[in-house]
Amino acid sequence: MLTIEQIANGINSRSKNFEIGKLQELRKKIKKLNRQPGEKIFWINTIHEKYAFHYGGRKELQYNIGKIDKDYRHGVAFSLDRSQSLPDVTILYPKIQRFNEYMSEFSEKYSDMMLWIRDENGYSHHKAGQINSNFFHQGVFIFFGKLQNENSFSYDEILNDFDRLLPLYEYVESENKIIPEIDKRTEFRFLPGCPEQEKETIGTIEAKDIEITLRHRSILEELYKRLEIKYDENSVGTEIKTVGRNKIDVVVKLKDELIYYEIKTAPIARMNIRESLSQLLEYSYWPRGQEASKLIIIGEASLDDEAEQYLILLREKFSIPIYYEQFKMDETKNNQI
Repeated sequence: MLTIEQIANGINSRSKNFEIGKLQELRKKIKKLNRQPGEKIFWINTIHEKYAFHYGGRKELQYNIGKIDKDYRHGVAFSLDRSQSLPDVTILYPKIQRFNEYMSEFSEKYSDMMLWIRDENGYSHHKAGQINSNFFHQGVFIFFGKLQNENSFSYDEILNDFDRLLPLYEYVESENKIIPEIDKRTEFRFLPGCPEQEKETIGTIEAKDIEITLRHRSILEELYKRLEIKYDENSVGTEIKTVGRNKIDVVVKLKDELIYYEIKTAPIARMNIRESLSQLLEYSYWPRGQEASKLIIIGEASLDDEAEQYLILLREKFSIPIYYEQFKMDETKNNQI
């Protein structure tokens, strides 16, 4: 079994053939340092028994490796633990905001990675995306990356992933806030069908997170089947790409209208509405998007009276065509207000 020190030294020695090998050179440029702090990624004083981070990374989005049971993690992290070198963790908050800015546009690039967040309640796992502001406080550790099992360990995978994360690191750490290269050509494009959904999960995830991911996929596939029967196979598509590199869960394209469906698995309708509303509005109304005639939230939770009143208000007062459908896997019909 490799130790963290052995892995850190192995990464250092192999990084010369990768872009990440120029990390300290990049830091000198971004931080406007008088001299380059060596060439190594990991130094002896940043290598610990269970984890290591790049030299200078305590006050940055740090390149991080670590050991979790029989798995090794690699990626980037924010450590919001106070220390002698970081007495004030709030200096990292603007960097987390920049992380969120970048991920709002480019999370799809890292769909094979996940967020691990440790706070006073233990670890939680999340898909690649933005970091909730509830985690902006002392004592939280935020990690974004992948796991490798000790039996399939690969330095090349780590170094390739480190290279992939360099644009994110550069954006977060740049004082001039380098603007990400957003593909302006990306526009809504309808494609009928339901591509086969990947059934494997990433790394070692808690059973609850696996269940949520698989539940979403099961609902998507079943919803597609029902809509295909209701309309036809050429009128229904899943995971349709639209502006901002977003994906709409399900789209129905009729002669003169589009209907967007967003699936959520929270146990309360209010939570499903809250999580879906901003997404559906962006899908429909963002410049270069395609406006939908109906925006439908799909959730297994039943719609209570207050949630129903809220949606009616949005429709009548603001003319937002938002609806909620309770989805039941064992029924052929669903309830729509």
